[in-house]
Amino acid sequence: MMIWFAACLLISGALWAQGTTAKGSGDGIDFNRVRFGLMVAPTFSWLNVLDSDFEGEGSRLSFSYGLLLDYGFADRYAISTGIVGVPGGGNYSNDSTGTINLRMRYLQVPIYLKLRTNQFGKFTPFGQVGIAPSFALSSRYDQESANIDNENANDLTKPINFSIGGGAGVEYAIGDNTSVFVSLDYQHGFLNVVDNIDDKMTNSNFAIKLGVYF
Repeated sequence: MMIWFAACLLISGALWAQGTTAKGSGDGIDFNRVRFGLMVAPTFSWLNVLDSDFEGEGSRLSFSYGLLLDYGFADRYAISTGIVGVPGGGNYSNDSTGTINLRMRYLQVPIYLKLRTNQFGKFTPFGQVGIAPSFALSSRYDQESANIDNENANDLTKPINFSIGGGAGVEYAIGDNTSVFVSLDYQHGFLNVVDNIDDKMTNSNFAIKLGVYF
């Protein structure tokens, strides 16, 4: 239900964006409404273990980083996307294998609908919701009981992940066209990330994003 709700919001926003331009800008995309940004985010990722003999053993901490792009199609609304490197994985275990530490790295292209409030002084709160398709770049794992350290796990994991996400934050204007921001973002994965017919594990993450728009 949440997936379809978010998809409908994004589709309706995109259709509105096609028909909305700034006064005097003519037809097509108004590039005066485009903002670029950079961000870095301490990110906690963990595995949701389903239909498996394993149990989840907590999260791992790494960093997300990337380029952002917002296209404002109305005064308080924007389509927010970008190209972001995102960590995945976590720890899981059972009695026979002990603890396995799985570390993944994804290239993610989020597609969020961003809603801003009125500006209060130099502060502008915002919220966003959307989808986040991800493409695996690398996977590695450790298993102490089998003396495995930093072993390639590309053959044990799937190449694509898909999440629904959302978050909230605030921008602070530091110039006419420049602002810094901080936000809290949660993504819940729906696809199985391990390539084993007997196991199903999805990946989720929580990030504290810090960045700048210009």
